[in-house]
Amino acid sequence: MVLPVPFLGGGFSNLVKLKSLVLAGHKEGYCVINGLDDNSFFNVKQITQLNLSNCNIWADKQTEFIFQPLVHLQSLDVSFNIDLGVDYLMRALRNMDKSNMISLRMNYIDSSYHPSVTITQSMVQSLPISLRYLEAQGNNFESVSQGALQFMPPNLSYIDVGENRFLYGEYIHDLYSLKALKVLKLNGGNNLHKIPKYKPMFTFSNNSWQGNSNDRPEPLIFNLPPNLLCLDMRLSGLAYILSKLTIDENNSLDSLILSSNYFPNLQGPIYGLLKLRKLYLSSCFVRIIHERMFQNLKELQELELKNNRLEYLFQDSSRRPIFQDHKKLKILDLSVNDLSIVDGGILKDLNALEEINLSQNNIWQLNINISNISTLRVLNLSYTQLGTLPLKTRLDIDILVRTQNITVDMSNNPIRCDCNNLDFIQWMISSKAFDANFNGYKCQYADSSLKVIQDSYEDTLNRLRFQCADNTIIFLVVLSVTLLMVTAVAGAVMYRFRWRLRYLYYVAYLVVKQKTKDKGREANFLYDLFIAYASEDEEFILERLLPALDRRELRVLVHGRDFAVGEFIASNIVTAVKESRKTLVVLTRNLLNSTWCNFELQMANMESVHTGRPVLVFLIKESIPTTELNSDLLYHLNKNTYLVYPQGEVTDVFWNKLARDIMRL
Repeated sequence: MVLPVPFLGGGFSNLVKLKSLVLAGHKEGYCVINGLDDNSFFNVKQITQLNLSNCNIWADKQTEFIFQPLVHLQSLDVSFNIDLGVDYLMRALRNMDKSNMISLRMNYIDSSYHPSVTITQSMVQSLPISLRYLEAQGNNFESVSQGALQFMPPNLSYIDVGENRFLYGEYIHDLYSLKALKVLKLNGGNNLHKIPKYKPMFTFSNNSWQGNSNDRPEPLIFNLPPNLLCLDMRLSGLAYILSKLTIDENNSLDSLILSSNYFPNLQGPIYGLLKLRKLYLSSCFVRIIHERMFQNLKELQELELKNNRLEYLFQDSSRRPIFQDHKKLKILDLSVNDLSIVDGGILKDLNALEEINLSQNNIWQLNINISNISTLRVLNLSYTQLGTLPLKTRLDIDILVRTQNITVDMSNNPIRCDCNNLDFIQWMISSKAFDANFNGYKCQYADSSLKVIQDSYEDTLNRLRFQCADNTIIFLVVLSVTLLMVTAVAGAVMYRFRWRLRYLYYVAYLVVKQKTKDKGREANFLYDLFIAYASEDEEFILERLLPALDRRELRVLVHGRDFAVGEFIASNIVTAVKESRKTLVVLTRNLLNSTWCNFELQMANMESVHTGRPVLVFLIKESIPTTELNSDLLYHLNKNTYLVYPQGEVTDVFWNKLARDIMRL
């Protein structure tokens, strides 16, 4: 559409019922308004809605009094006129003295190739005082003049300024003045800027720096508009460790959307969001979540963490539950997170949960407790690798089904269709928690082939019942007879040659014992001591233990310093144990949780068993209750030498005794 003459002729004045005028073009173009003048809308004074979007309006073709006649205008859209410019539009709006405009859309009216724009007090004061709805996306806004936000229209409740280039500035602390604001959208940019830990000491204004370099920095506390309910910052290009964040408690924020940013490490905690009910952190590349991250969000009801990288987060059953403080949480979304093992009490104390979404993960082991969640309505386990469910989980679901409607979704999973899983298939078919038609369900057979189920597992169940007929009694009878015969024959042979066997046993015992003693006396070890310790205790090893042993001329091997580069870790450990006179285990809580330390302990024990020489020596660094020690460790402590590291001053008497115990065969 091309308007060679922009003036709307006198005939329009007869359209007294005309309220909405749309001159907009498509995004591909086709609307070209060569120019506008002061009389362009003189004959349509009665309209309340005007749409001039996508019309290639040029700023140098229009004057400052274009919209002045439109005294009834309530909605104006000039979006996608990239040559219009924010300054020129503000001039035109400034002269609408009698405007009752409620809605203004001015998206993409500045070219992205233009320099960044600062929102000034003059621009803000040009906005109609009655404005409630404002869109200003993609206009290269970078900052706001200090104090300018205080002149925003008092009833403005919705602002969308996404796809801009906002940097940190003092204007952030002026957001508090927007008393009526309900929704603020800042999403869409791709600029990466870190939020400072403290309020900046300098501000840039009118091409000059202001501030005092001797001022002490103040902690950064964000002030939100007191009535703001939703803050949308998705796709904002944020990329940092989400560490401690403090927000002034005088806010009403209900929903915080931070999706599609880059937060690989959620440290927290977050302070000040006392009324927050919904938090969205999907597609943020999250790998680590610290236990304190969400601890202050007591009112949280919906938490979305989908499409992140949490594959190792829930494998450690000893971890303190990350969500345990959220007594009101109703929806938890952990889908698309590369989870393989979901173990431990991750749902502990979440008694108000209604929906749990673990779909689209690689889960092959599920061991969660849902018996306490009496409100659960949806358990989504679709598109995982679960071929069955543990008996405990089935019993929990049976209890929930009795009191409420609960839906369990295991569609598109490789359900194992074999004799070992027959009881699960029977339970699944009889349970009210599953879709009776089993749409999208599959069977995985012994040869790993998959088949989509079309008959609600009816044929599969009949076939398995036939194949898995119980032959237990016959098997037990045959096994018992066979064992009885073997036992009788073995007993007869041993009784016939009982004295010869006893003689050979004692001869062999004496020979082995003598060789063991000789080997112990002649052994020539490369090291006197190999130290087994957890990496978290390395400071104690290098700064206290190792210097004390070096002063007593002991040859000590530590893995961080002496292991051969390029060798397998397991190979290095076995070599270290065999080439050392003793293996000293530094017992701490950190060592209890170390896989490699447990391997070192077992290898030292095997060396002791096979060679007959005492290998293990324990240095008890921390006082640990026996209830926290496993049975293997208690056995080794009872069978081997151990010393308790003094809690007070450590004297030479202790170090000398340790050295003597190490050198003693």
